[in-house]
Formats: sequence, structure tokens, C-alpha cells
Amino acid sequence: MSNTHSKFRIELLKNSIATINQTTSINHFMKQKQDGELIFQ
Repeated sequence: MSNTHSKFRIELLKNSIATINQTTSINHFMKQKQDGELIFQ
């Protein structure tokens, strides 16, 4: 495996981890929002 290929794979991995983190925090935010709305009803 060439050096550029492994660098590319690392970048890909970083991107997917960042996407997962983003999705997780959005889901967490949406859940908190729903919980907050339930409290105020």
C-alpha cells in the first residue's frame, strides 16, 4: 500500500467520525428539545 493511499484512508476515517459526531449531537439536541417541550406542556 502506498503512502498516499493510507493518508487518503485516514482522511476518510476522520471525515466519517466527524459526520457521526455531528449526527449524534444533532440527535441529542433534538431529544433535549423534545424533552423541554414535554416539560412546558
